[in-house]
Amino acid sequence: MATNFIQEGKRLDYVASADIESGDVVVLGTRCAIATVDIDNGDTGTVALEGVWEVPCKSSDVIALFDALYWDATEEELTKTATANTYFGMAVSAAGNTVVTVNAKICAPAQTSPGAAFYVVAAGEFTTVGGDTAEAITVTGALATDLAVVTLHTAGSSATTIVTASAAADVVNVVFAGDPSDDHVVTYLVLRAV
Repeated sequence: MATNFIQEGKRLDYVASADIESGDVVVLGTRCAIATVDIDNGDTGTVALEGVWEVPCKSSDVIALFDALYWDATEEELTKTATANTYFGMAVSAAGNTVVTVNAKICAPAQTSPGAAFYVVAAGEFTTVGGDTAEAITVTGALATDLAVVTLHTAGSSATTIVTASAAADVVNVVFAGDPSDDHVVTYLVLRAV
């Protein structure tokens, strides 16, 4: 057995630089955690690096299931706005206009190689329409500079494979080797560089 194991890493000890209440969001560099206990300034307490938490959110944002969320440390709330905020994770519940909390899963920014970090912009499933080898999946907020990852989740009645997938403005374009008919289900993930 390895003798250098320290801990699983789901929760870490954290030295507070200000008073923190249990349930508060704590920014750790480029990612977020949740304090699991009250931590006085200068004391050490535990923070969780994963899990689903009920967190305050911007009441004017309309948050859909799986939307990427960011912590606004100034307003002390989650928002869909990435600029000047820290990536938190994704919504696992919807929160309409005037709702002040959302259930959110803590996610670390995806790493594809050292120094290249991405965050999830959108994720979901799409059932093909058929009639052509190309399918366009509407993904509001997608940009041409995003990375699209698409996999065949459920094969339909006609045998085909995915040839390419690419993001464009508000869409993910998928090209199949043949007409996918109207019963293939694909899963998609749209990633954006941090």
